[in-house]
Amino acid sequence: MKKKETLMPALFLAHGSPMNAITLNRFSLSWHQLGLQLPKPRAILVVSAHFTTQGQTAITAMDRPNTIHDFVGFPNELVDLVYPAKGASFLASHIVKTLEEFTHIYEDYTDWGLDHGAWTILANMYPDADIPVLELSLDMTKPIAYHHQFGRALSELRRQGILLIGSGNVVHNLRSLKWELDQTPYTWADDFNQFVHENLDSHAFTEDHPLVNFQSHPDSLLANPTIEHYLPMLYILGAWTGREKLQVFNNVILQGSLSMLSFMVGDDELNLSLESENLVGAAYGSFEAPPKLELDFFADYSADELAEKEDSDTDTELSALQSNTELVSSLPDSSNLLEQDDNQSREEDKLTQEESPTVKKRGGFFKSKLRTVAKKLKGKNDI
Repeated sequence: MKKKETLMPALFLAHGSPMNAITLNRFSLSWHQLGLQLPKPRAILVVSAHFTTQGQTAITAMDRPNTIHDFVGFPNELVDLVYPAKGASFLASHIVKTLEEFTHIYEDYTDWGLDHGAWTILANMYPDADIPVLELSLDMTKPIAYHHQFGRALSELRRQGILLIGSGNVVHNLRSLKWELDQTPYTWADDFNQFVHENLDSHAFTEDHPLVNFQSHPDSLLANPTIEHYLPMLYILGAWTGREKLQVFNNVILQGSLSMLSFMVGDDELNLSLESENLVGAAYGSFEAPPKLELDFFADYSADELAEKEDSDTDTELSALQSNTELVSSLPDSSNLLEQDDNQSREEDKLTQEESPTVKKRGGFFKSKLRTVAKKLKGKNDI
């Protein structure tokens, strides 16, 4: 009898406000539960909306990626936090060499690190920061189909215990965020979000996939004035086999024009229970979080100031869909590479702990926050 193939699940996570890193809400709690429920990955590869490049793809290859605070105007409690996960330079080199016939991938040893699209999520999923993390950039000069095909190529990493995470938002229009009491989603935001939801499980080929051809939707430009937050979702759809379970959660729209729709592919035996009634309700004994924990997304800023916060290059227009070269469909086992990385950085771990007490203190903050949640949830099955 043929042994069933084991694939690491893959995730598309809407990251929303950086404040989710230090705020207890349905989103941070759902990320924490994912970290508890999923098999522990050997490494994590994040495709973040906030790591964009022009004309080439970059992958972080430093052994100690910096925590990037790519935002302004937030409290010191957030700005001072460091997520001290190590990198995986050998794995980065392995991915570059494997895909070199398709595209050149630049190994970045100095310029980037972990932006808030990565670390604000991972701080809640894996507060011990004990899993190597790499980021892969979005080449904004490529056609949309390229990003879906790239996800298909990277899917082989799932067989090797690598967790793929796409981090963005399928509806992301900060200029249109509502600040008044009524924050009902705009009709165009709701319609586009529903369009995405209804087509996630499409089995169409790349060139015909509705979500690759999303710009034909009448509300696409309002839903995504720029597309860097939409593209990470295509990597996870590309990594989906089409035979696995696809589970949607956090399907809400905040302040009229920011979708938090997220989904997981894989692990057919894992039934997620990540809705707010199970998480926030369990944590606080009711179905509503206390007022101090309600999301207040950039509430102190005007629409013009919000636009200035966008750190992505928004002037690049993607060309019409073009035919794509077939991507390399298999990657050799990276197990030995990760073991080499682990041996190489063992002494660095000791040195870092001795010389950087602030890292230890800040890393402990995440664990302290989640221990508080665990106490509230003692006896519950949700977390």
